[in-house]
Amino acid sequence: MKLFFLRILPWIVGALGLFLSAWQWVHPLSYPWPLIIFSLSYLVSAVALVWKQLSWKDASDKLVPPFLALTILCFAFLLVQNVYEKWIVTFLLAGISFFALELTFLFTRAPSRYPVNGLSRFNIALIPLMAFFLAATLNGLEVFLRLPWWIFGCAFLVFGASAFFFTAHPTAKFKHRSQWTFLGVLVGLQTAILGLVLPVSMLVHGALAAFFFLFPLRIRRYAYPPVPSWRTAWSEGLLAVIFFIGILITTRWV
Repeated sequence: MKLFFLRILPWIVGALGLFLSAWQWVHPLSYPWPLIIFSLSYLVSAVALVWKQLSWKDASDKLVPPFLALTILCFAFLLVQNVYEKWIVTFLLAGISFFALELTFLFTRAPSRYPVNGLSRFNIALIPLMAFFLAATLNGLEVFLRLPWWIFGCAFLVFGASAFFFTAHPTAKFKHRSQWTFLGVLVGLQTAILGLVLPVSMLVHGALAAFFFLFPLRIRRYAYPPVPSWRTAWSEGLLAVIFFIGILITTRWV
């Protein structure tokens, strides 16, 4: 019975995310309590899945990035306006919680069905998504509420350090993890400065933040076997340059 409950737990939490998000849209003045309840339900479910199955270090590496992503998405509810944005944020909230818990169940209870490095890859994929929503939301709040500049800076410094610390390579030693965390701080600082200085829209700030965090993550991939070919490296580098320059020259400066 216990195993059956744990098996359906990802589905329960995912459905709860859809329900509470819909409740939030219908009752906007209830913010942030429905989202706090959902975040706590994810946290409790994650702890239940890893209890006595993983060390706290391994568990935190695998479960903190999704929780951080859900927290940032809850924060993004403040500036979502049209119906399409509401659908996107709602399904991201439910989908991230479901896949994170589903992969955690497979990793701890059904390892033969667990995709190799599934949670690690999933967490890395979340970083540019988190950076996008964090930058876009903070920029919007800075415009509408005139937030102090240091809130923007501190948020990205903490986010950069946390994101890079918890997604260090599984084989990384303490020294490498520390260096990777310091790089996250530098990337967060750069993103915060540009977020405060560049006179562009919220979406452009989000896209640039996603790019700044995605680029070093992709470069790190070349440090571990199997190393992608030089043709792949040049192609990805060229596409990155085109993407970055394309954003700057096609956006509307305000």
